Amino acid sequence: MNRLRMSHAFNPMMGRWIAIVSDKHIANGDRETNVLAVEFLGSEEACYAWFERVQAERPWERLRS
Repeated sequence: MNRLRMSHAFNPMMGRWIAIVSDKHIANGDRETNVLAVEFLGSEEACYAWFERVQAERPWERLRS
């Protein structure tokens, strides 16, 4: 079973927020993490809105098919 992980952090050198969506395959104790989507945004609130949109759209699934 894959579980989406969403994280964000402010990059002071760029003056932007980075938002990351990754999946962690938890079956069989697999610790490998795959970054699925990354975006640079202007605010923390924009990160949360982006997370909602990406979670609904799941663009990486279209790329795999």
